Amino acid sequence: MIGDSPIVDFQSEIIQCPVLIIGAGAAGARAAISLQSNGIEPLVVSKRDHGDAHTIWARGGINASLGNIEPDDSWEVHAADTIEEGHEINDPTAVEIVAKNMPERIKELDEWGMQFTRTSDELINQRFFGAQSFPRTCFAGDHTGESLLNTLVVSR
Repeated sequence: MIGDSPIVDFQSEIIQCPVLIIGAGAAGARAAISLQSNGIEPLVVSKRDHGDAHTIWARGGINASLGNIEPDDSWEVHAADTIEEGHEINDPTAVEIVAKNMPERIKELDEWGMQFTRTSDELINQRFFGAQSFPRTCFAGDHTGESLLNTLVVSR
């Protein structure tokens, strides 16, 4: 015993894998999908049970300049809004990459079956959220994170 804690004798096992992903939320799940699509089988580990990642608590939505509500929106405006809201301490290159690629990632999630809230024209609905010049937050009711993780884990 050390203090009030018993000494636990863990047995270890060496496992070899091409890539180790630590965390099974949206980022980890999406990284695993990308690797698998390139013929690499990663090992994903998490401290939480399957489906219990913090991603499920996200309610607001995912920003992408689809222009479904406001056609004048663009990745450039999305990037500018992000940099301004980040008080200009964020990495401009990373912001540009994300802003440029988010419309395609949202379309990908839609094709994979994510249950986005729709407009009357059946487009992915978008709303204002945070410091945005245009409504660009794509959402799935009030359970966007849960829908996102289910789409990435269950449907893939």
